[in-house]
Amino acid sequence: MPNRPGPMIWNQQFLSFAGYRQPDDSVLGDPSSVTLTEAIIALGWTPPAVRTRWDLLPLVTMADGDEPFITPIPEKLFPLVHIRHPKHELAFEKLGLRWVPAPALSQQAFDIGGVQYTATPFIGWFMDAEIGVRDLADTFRYNALPSIVSALGLLQPDQAEEDLDELPQWERLALLSRAQTELNYAVYWSFLNAGVRMSDSLSASAIWTNFDDQHLKDNGFRLPADPYWLAPPQGSIIPVWHRGGAPNYQPKPMICRLKENPIRVWKRLKGLVPNANGVDEAHKTSSSMCPFAKERLALQSSSKSGPTMRVLYCSSGTTAPRLAIKLEKRLQMIMSEHDTRFQSLTSAAPLNDFQLDSVGAGDLIFIIASCAGRGDVPTNGEGMLQKCKSMAASKADQSGASFCIFGNGNSSYGVNFNGAATKLERALLRVGLSSSLPLFQADTLKEDPPWRQFDTWLSLLEARYWRNNNNNNNNNNKSGHGVSVPPQGLLAEPRDNSTELLLSQLSSAAVISTYTPEHGDMTLLALDVGRLEYSHMSHVDVFMPLSKKDIDDLLLMASLTGDELLTFETGQQISTRQLLSLVDPEKPFTSLRWAANLGLKFTARDRDELLSIPIKKSLMKSLPIGWQYKAEPDSLFDFMLALPIRRSRTFSTASSQLYWSTQNMGNVLELALKRHPGGLITDQFLSRARRGDRLFVRVRNGPGAHLVDDDKPLIAFTIGSGIAPLRGLLQARSSIASDRMAEGTRNSVSLFLGFKPGDKDIINEATSEARELGLVEILRQTPSNPARDRAQDKVFAHSEEIIRKVRDEGASVFVCASKDAADEFAKNMEAIIGVRSIRQALGDRWVEEVYVYTEGVAG
Repeated sequence: MPNRPGPMIWNQQFLSFAGYRQPDDSVLGDPSSVTLTEAIIALGWTPPAVRTRWDLLPLVTMADGDEPFITPIPEKLFPLVHIRHPKHELAFEKLGLRWVPAPALSQQAFDIGGVQYTATPFIGWFMDAEIGVRDLADTFRYNALPSIVSALGLLQPDQAEEDLDELPQWERLALLSRAQTELNYAVYWSFLNAGVRMSDSLSASAIWTNFDDQHLKDNGFRLPADPYWLAPPQGSIIPVWHRGGAPNYQPKPMICRLKENPIRVWKRLKGLVPNANGVDEAHKTSSSMCPFAKERLALQSSSKSGPTMRVLYCSSGTTAPRLAIKLEKRLQMIMSEHDTRFQSLTSAAPLNDFQLDSVGAGDLIFIIASCAGRGDVPTNGEGMLQKCKSMAASKADQSGASFCIFGNGNSSYGVNFNGAATKLERALLRVGLSSSLPLFQADTLKEDPPWRQFDTWLSLLEARYWRNNNNNNNNNNKSGHGVSVPPQGLLAEPRDNSTELLLSQLSSAAVISTYTPEHGDMTLLALDVGRLEYSHMSHVDVFMPLSKKDIDDLLLMASLTGDELLTFETGQQISTRQLLSLVDPEKPFTSLRWAANLGLKFTARDRDELLSIPIKKSLMKSLPIGWQYKAEPDSLFDFMLALPIRRSRTFSTASSQLYWSTQNMGNVLELALKRHPGGLITDQFLSRARRGDRLFVRVRNGPGAHLVDDDKPLIAFTIGSGIAPLRGLLQARSSIASDRMAEGTRNSVSLFLGFKPGDKDIINEATSEARELGLVEILRQTPSNPARDRAQDKVFAHSEEIIRKVRDEGASVFVCASKDAADEFAKNMEAIIGVRSIRQALGDRWVEEVYVYTEGVAG
């Protein structure tokens, strides 16, 4: 009808991918679909829980004068074509490229007799270059060529994908051209093997030129054409290239573009865009606005009456959230008791929920940061870190906001100790925020969870911000931010009670048995832990005591009998012999606080020496004869606590107490240890371990305990001794499955396991019972091999199952491997699922344990 828009289809094509705008302004999916995607979401469409690069948009149709209607398009009706390459199979698998099977153009009109019919979709089949040269390769679309250059190994070993732009243009062109050729070849080969019709550029061009030549001969003029789609980059090889520009006329009747974009028509009808008179109806009333627009305006119109305190955390476990909640409660109490400049306090939330652009002048941000893997930022904080990296510092320079970070790490990780907190601190400083207190680095090796260290940090916060805050007459201790600063010397250095805390958490364990396969690198160690309870997939800190001879030598040097008793504040008592069994003679004193109590006066040189040389060399010359008889109890106490404690070695439990309890052996704890030459536990202890030999252990909760009772599928990837926590999980699930046999319920497990051939017996034993009970759906075992086939790459053989489990069935993923192997597995999963960061996309459903072997620290 005249002056009516007519029926319309919102989508450019029936089959198209969503484009999701990310916080850093990048796009996940097809950048050309961002506007359409946002419009369909505002219309009421809910994207998948795990958003990917390859989410098919629903079809939106709009009859003349009617509301838009959403019709989902099931992918099973139009299976995507995975782009693979016969000569570069693994490289293209890791790229994870795919495309829709047919070009169904839907936002088209048919012009005849001066009338435009607005809903005339057209379907055909693809030419290879449409996908390989344009859709996947255009820099403003999927921009796949740089990734292909890297995947094919075309760069130098010391070059990364990001270095491609810095190469000379002639060299860059050569690499991109090679990548484009291989992509175009892969596209055609993939469609051919999928049984989906496609034209190749050479044949299509020849057919077109022949037809056009005949048309010219018969009619005296050439046909109109779009050279941008007809002429691929092979240039003179393609016949149509020699013709130059094609005529640009529009014969009638014809298929043409719509006069107006359907989404804009809808917005104009709803008053969301300026009407013909130039009046923006969206500002007249909010009743017709989409929910997102209302929410945005509400946020913009709200104004704070003063600075805000924000409590945030990131963690792959439960410690950081618990600490954050405690901090929130403490801050609430402070706000009720003190006259503070802060007007509001946000509830504790994951770091990824924090919107950096919402920070106001004077805001104070508290962050509890635990580590994941080898000093990495956990998934619920990774998004925030990436956003900081993408922001220019000038964007936050004027905020005047500051932050305090409590780092929750483990010093056994060496240089990666509190790596997450350190990375976050650097990132926040780069975007213009200021640090109001030095980074506090708590150590769970001393105390886990670190409650006392957290209390110390709280004391520092209160001293920094609220101590003397009620004394309005004292303005000399005000900083430039108007907050109280304690005078020098106000906070006395507390006594180091880490040894006391450690001793209260230790339990004795005795060797039951060891098993090392012939030619194997792994050993199964079974320990009797008595009444000690441990949860599923726990971590165990193992302390190897000194030999009796070494303890006797230390007692002789210190002129002690070994029967002296030390009494801690908790009432716990321990003899000097027992404490010395945990001492590391190769390390120096941790402090010299004890010296003053004994009346000893050391020169600066003496102090430096005592704090730098091993105690086995310094004990005899640092203590006067008969000191033990003159020493007060506190002096002996301080002396013993200043002795360095031997560093523990941390392992994952390889057993389930639930499983062993069903066999009336709940006292058994098993470890799967990889032998390291010279390793304190894995070599020195295991090489001579006998039944009854003693160790000290401390059990800590691991991040994967919830996976045991999860009713969703599980995908697990382990390398070598990483089988340990998976073995415990399978034991627990087998025990639960045995009890539920009558119910017939099964939580399927997919296993991708890498190991050395000599350890095959341990790997088979770890999975045998679960396999017998039907719990294992996929089992791929990959021993080390000359061809360097890797366990992490075996997931590509099960791509469809992986997608179904993760996207449709809510599967969790468990990884226990080295840092490099874990990262490579994550990249493979990203290629299969189609996400930028699988860790961030799955959140708590991704559980990762990364083992680290550091010289001088390894087991």
